[in-house]
Amino acid sequence: MTSGTAPPRLVVEGLTVRAMGSGAAIIEDVSVEVAAGEVLGVVGESGSGKTTLGLAMVGHARRGLEIASGSVRLDGTGLSSLPADELRRLRGAAMTYIPQDPSSALNPALRVGGMLKEVLTAHGRTDAEAAARVQEVLAEVGLGSRPEILSVYPHQLSGGQQQRVAIAMAFACRPRLIVLDEPTTGLDVTTQRMVLETVARMCASYGVAAVYVSHDVVVVGELSNRARSFTRAGWSRREQPRTCSAHRPTPIPRGCCARSRRLSVPGAWSVWRESRRAPGTARRAAVSRPAARSSSNAAQ
Repeated sequence: MTSGTAPPRLVVEGLTVRAMGSGAAIIEDVSVEVAAGEVLGVVGESGSGKTTLGLAMVGHARRGLEIASGSVRLDGTGLSSLPADELRRLRGAAMTYIPQDPSSALNPALRVGGMLKEVLTAHGRTDAEAAARVQEVLAEVGLGSRPEILSVYPHQLSGGQQQRVAIAMAFACRPRLIVLDEPTTGLDVTTQRMVLETVARMCASYGVAAVYVSHDVVVVGELSNRARSFTRAGWSRREQPRTCSAHRPTPIPRGCCARSRRLSVPGAWSVWRESRRAPGTARRAAVSRPAARSSSNAAQ
C-alpha cells in the first residue's frame, strides 16, 4: 500500500505482459500502488522488464508484446478498457512518459517552442494559453533565462538541456501520472543532479504520481519515497525503504547496490558522485603519490 493517508492515484493489479506468439512472460503478476505526490522507484538489472512495466503503466505495449492480463487504473479509470482514441487523448495530458534518451522524445524537425506549443494545443489549449504555459514550464525546468531556446532545434542543445526540454514537455499539461525511464543516463554528474532535483520539485508541486525506473539503486534511493525491485526472476513483493543496503536479503542484484553501502546516510549524494568518476580520476587525496626523489638519488 502507499505511504501516508493519500489515496492511490495509480493502481496496478496482476499486470502481465507476454510476447505474442510464444506467450513467454516478460513481466508477470505485478501489483503496486502510487499516491499523488509520491515517487515510486523501480530498480533492477538490464533485461529484467523495467521499461516494459513503465510502458504498460501508461497503457502501452511495444511491438511484439501484449498486455495479457491484469489492470492499470489511473484515478479509478481502467486504461485497458478505454478505446484507442481516448487512451491517446490521455497520453500527454493525464499521463506522460520520459524515455532514457531525450533525443528520441524530441522531433528533430521542430524548434523547441513549436514542440512545446504543439503538446499544449493538441490537448485543447488555445494559442494564447499555450504561449503562456510554454514560458511558465521552461522557467520551472530552469530554462526560463534563455528565451532564445524557443527558436533552436534539439540538436543545438546539450544533453542536459534536451532532457530538461523533454521534462518540460512531459509536465506541460500538468499530468497526474509520469513514468521516467532512466532519464539521467549518459549525463554528467552535475547535470544529473540538477535534472533529479527538477523532477523531484515538479512532482511534489504538481501532486504527480511518479514512477522512476532505473538500474541505479543509489539514484532511486535519492529520488523515490519507496522502491520495488525487479530481476529476471520476477517482481519483488516486498517494498524497500530508502535505507537500501547492499547486503539486504532482497533480490535486487548486488551490481545495482555496489556503488553505495547505504543510501540514507548523510553525504549519500557524494558517494554517488564519486562512483561516477571515470577510472583513473579519483580524488587526489585518495591517491598515494610516491615520495619525491632526493637530489642525490637523481644524480645517481
